[in-house]
Amino acid sequence: MHVEIQGSRNDTKNLSIACVLVNGYIIASASYKHMEIARLSAARTALSELSNSFGISCKSVKVVTEKEAKQNLNVLCDKKRIPKPTYNIEKESGPAHEKRFVSSVEIATLELKMMGDERSTKTDAENSAAALMITGLLQSDAMTNTKEAANCRIGYFPSVLYRLWVMIRWLTRLLVFCFKGISLLVIFFTVVKLVIG
Repeated sequence: MHVEIQGSRNDTKNLSIACVLVNGYIIASASYKHMEIARLSAARTALSELSNSFGISCKSVKVVTEKEAKQNLNVLCDKKRIPKPTYNIEKESGPAHEKRFVSSVEIATLELKMMGDERSTKTDAENSAAALMITGLLQSDAMTNTKEAANCRIGYFPSVLYRLWVMIRWLTRLLVFCFKGISLLVIFFTVVKLVIG
């Protein structure tokens, strides 16, 4: 399954238009003055459409944006009474006028570490890592209560591996859905054969 978000600009109406394509087919689109908001809106609409078609509740899915992820992670840690995370710049590359940074975030008491994506500023790199940490914490059972959180051993997840893990989970759900459909077809044709034959 290939998922892609494409964006374009309509200068006459001063709008940015974003489309979500799955295997080349448009699933959802949205427009707004700012491209980032148009992309988020299109992604939410696509997620809702896809979840409805597979019978999955979209209410349990959280969308984490990178813009204020560090602040949101600190709030989440305060709510769960766990220590604040620490950030490290893991990689710095590029010439002085085009520096690129990769940051990691760690919650020591949970022995939990996430690596963010490469960004053009240190703050953006830290926000990238924080967004992945929030997503990981929300999707794991580590945050259900403080005692479980203290015993959590999720370990180190580079962002690419984490995204691969999420894709594998979605693919597994899709395969389960397909196999249920195939088994229903087999039952249907067996009944038809018994009735006719």
